[in-house]
Amino acid sequence: MGTTRSTFPSTGDRSRRRLLEGGSIFMAMLAAFILCGGHFASAADIDAAMTLGYRHPMGPLKLTDLVGLDVRLAIAETLASEIDPVRF
Repeated sequence: MGTTRSTFPSTGDRSRRRLLEGGSIFMAMLAAFILCGGHFASAADIDAAMTLGYRHPMGPLKLTDLVGLDVRLAIAETLASEIDPVRF
């Protein structure tokens, strides 16, 4: 059938679920940072899960490379100051 598998180990937190449940691409990017930074999944696996599983044109980490970390940081800081500093 030509399927591609992407595996995520159990992390014991909500990052994996947040990434896979969708929502905003920005929230998926934050969850991707947690998963990748904690060595729970590789950047390639995270991006593959989003492009293959949700048919996004690119994964959240590749999109961050395209947009730039400075832009993502500015978005996170704005959301933290205006919505919820703990969540962002």
